[in-house]
Amino acid sequence: MKKSEHPRSAVLFLHGSDRNTARFCAGLALKADVTVAAPDLRVAPEAPWPAALEDALSAYNHLCTNADDLGVNPERIVPGGDGAGALLALALVRNEYETTGEKPAGLLLFYPFLAPEGENRGESWKRYGTEFGLDAEAVTAFVDDWIADAEDRKNVSPFRAGTEGVPPTLLVVAGCDVLRDQGLAFAAKLRQANVPVRIRRYNGAIHGFLTRPGLDVFFRQGVEDAASFLGGLPGGK
Repeated sequence: MKKSEHPRSAVLFLHGSDRNTARFCAGLALKADVTVAAPDLRVAPEAPWPAALEDALSAYNHLCTNADDLGVNPERIVPGGDGAGALLALALVRNEYETTGEKPAGLLLFYPFLAPEGENRGESWKRYGTEFGLDAEAVTAFVDDWIADAEDRKNVSPFRAGTEGVPPTLLVVAGCDVLRDQGLAFAAKLRQANVPVRIRRYNGAIHGFLTRPGLDVFFRQGVEDAASFLGGLPGGK
C-alpha cells in the first residue's frame, strides 16, 4: 500500500449502548476532513467490564501501529465517544498515559456517562430522570450489568482519577439529559486543573441526539462543534 504524503488526523469514536453512530462518524469525517474509526465494541450483559475497554484499547493500538499504512498521523489520533462510550474514551486516555506517559491530541465527549459510582449526578438526575430519552432507572440497570464490581467502578471513575493525562477536551451536554450535570461537574474539574476544555450545552436537546431520528438541529451542531474543535488543535488537520 502506498503511504500518504499528507497523513490525516483520525478520530477513534467509541459507541455507548447505541451502536448507531455511523451517520455522525461519516458526517464528521467529511466536515473535518479526518479519518474516523468506529469499532464495534462488545457490550453488556453478554460482555461485561472490561471487555469494551479491551476492544477500545485494541482499536487504538491498531490505529497507532498501522498509522503509516492507514494514512494517519499517529500524533493526531483523537479518542472520543458518546454516553458510556465517553467513559471508555476517558479510560483509554488514562491507560495510555499510565502506560506510556503520553496523551493524545484531544478528546471528544458527547453527553457523557461519567459517574459509575453514582457521584455528581446533580439536579438533572431527578428533573430529567424519566421521559427525556434516557431514564435514571435504565442507567442504574445498565451499570449493574456493565460494571458490576464496586472496585472496578471505583477504578474507572474519572471523578476519582487525576487529570494529568487528559488532553484538550470538547465536552458536549444535552440540556434535558439525566446525565447533564455529571458532565458539567467533570468539565469543572478539568477547568480547575487547568486542562483546556471547550464546553457546549445544547439547550432543549435530549440524550442520544447524535443517533436518534428527528433531532437534526442538534446532530448538525454536534458535527460542527467537533469539526471546529479538531481544526483548532495544534497542527491543524
